[in-house]
Formats: sequence, structure tokens, C-alpha cells
Amino acid sequence: MMTSLCVSILLTCLWYTVFGAVSISTKNEFPMKGESFTLTCTNTNPSNSINWALDSSGSPNILTTCDASADNACFPLPIGYSFSSSVSINTFYMLIKSVSLSDCGIYTCNDASTSESDSLTVKISDFNIDVTTLTVSEPAEKTDGQVSIITACLTPVSAVSTQRCTYYSKEGVEYETCENVTQTTSSTGCTDTCNGEAWAKVTVQYQYTQATNNPVEGNLRVRIKHTGDSNNPREIVWNSTNIQWVEGPKGMSSTASAMIEDTTIVTALLSGYLGWRLC
Repeated sequence: MMTSLCVSILLTCLWYTVFGAVSISTKNEFPMKGESFTLTCTNTNPSNSINWALDSSGSPNILTTCDASADNACFPLPIGYSFSSSVSINTFYMLIKSVSLSDCGIYTCNDASTSESDSLTVKISDFNIDVTTLTVSEPAEKTDGQVSIITACLTPVSAVSTQRCTYYSKEGVEYETCENVTQTTSSTGCTDTCNGEAWAKVTVQYQYTQATNNPVEGNLRVRIKHTGDSNNPREIVWNSTNIQWVEGPKGMSSTASAMIEDTTIVTALLSGYLGWRLC
């Protein structure tokens, strides 16, 4: 009897832990500002309606109720959202048409009859890849100096990584060399927050020294990457305006060195030729 009781309790725990009646999911961890974003809710109680709710200020607000008796029977229909359902597979969808700061919060899907629910905290991404929004400082052509790249206010800063690169082209093929750098952040001039994630400006700053090892003419590049969502990668790529000496492949000489070597060879050949004629 005791064994039977324990088994029954264990099965009940597994049912709610592994096979929870209500489950909410999304493809993107960080919905991008200005883009659409979909949340999916499944309910294994096939005849029960569900509620979609948003808690953005400490108090849940029901957005809509979807009836489980027919597809797409969701009411009311608040502005900025689209709700649909496929009752044959017990699945309900909520589409945010254009993500904005007001969409930050905790989204809940709950069974209207049993109150079973699942929640998901949504933190939006505001990551403008337009390089014209950058504040840039770079060295003059073929001159040592400081590179400074400052972004506009963005979020989430916790999901940003940066690289400093050099690149050059040879016979129509681009060759790039990069290394990771540590960025700094500043919230000066940034006022927005989303579920504890604050907007901030990212700065990449370093001193560039002209390459002396196999130097070739090339450019500098800074990559600022949004690494928080592999399904929706974003990257700001800045390329220098001014030409710099960058490190080329081993065995390649600079134009100046090549000219000196060629002159030496020509001089040697000419001397030998004149010497032979004088004899």
C-alpha cells in the first residue's frame, strides 16, 4: 500500500514538472524594437480557454481570452496585438506587431478554468546597426593614433561583445584579422529601462600603431555584436575612412621595400652588364 501511494505521488510530480498543462515559449529571447514578436502557449487541457496577461507594473492585466471551442476566437483585441489559435493542437499565439518599450514585462498564459499558468519575462532589444549613429574618432592616414567608437543608447548591454580588426584586399579577396576587446559603457544621456535592464552607450577605444611586420595598405574595423539571441543576430560594423599600414601575409613586403629591392637588383644587373661590355 505504501509503495502504491509513493508511485502515485511520483507520477503526479512528473506530470506537473515535465508535462505541465500550460507552457509558454518563444523563438527569440530578445525581441527587437520595431519588429514583430510572437509568444506561443500550449494547454493540454483541450476544452479549456486561456487568458493572455501582461504585468508591466507589478499588477497583471488581462489582454484577451481565447475560447478553446473554435480557432481564433480571442476577445477583446487590444491595439498593437494580434491573437490567434489552433484548437486542434491546443495552441494559442500572441503577436506583438511592433515591439516598443511599453511591451516590457512579464507575459502569462493561464488556463481560465484551472488557473494553471506559465510566464515569460520579455526584455526588448534596442540595437541600431546604422553606423551613422556612431560617434567616431580615428587616426589620420598612415599615422599612429587613437580609435574611438561610441554607440547610441542601446540595450541589452549584457549581450554585447566587441572586436577590433584590420583588413585589406588582394586580387578582389578581403582578408580580415580580429581580436576581442573590452568595451566600456556609460548610461549618460540614456533614460530607458526594461525589467531592470538599462540602456547605455558602448565605447570601444584603443591606440593603433602602424604595422611594421609585412605591412600592406588596409583599413581598421570595429565590430560591435549583439550576442544574446542566436536566432536574430545583429552587428554594428564600422570601417575606417583613412588608409593605414596593416599586417599582411608572411613574406609580403611593403610597396616601398619592394621598390628598394627592385632598384638594387636592376643596379646590380646594370653594373654587371657594363662591366662585361668594358672588358
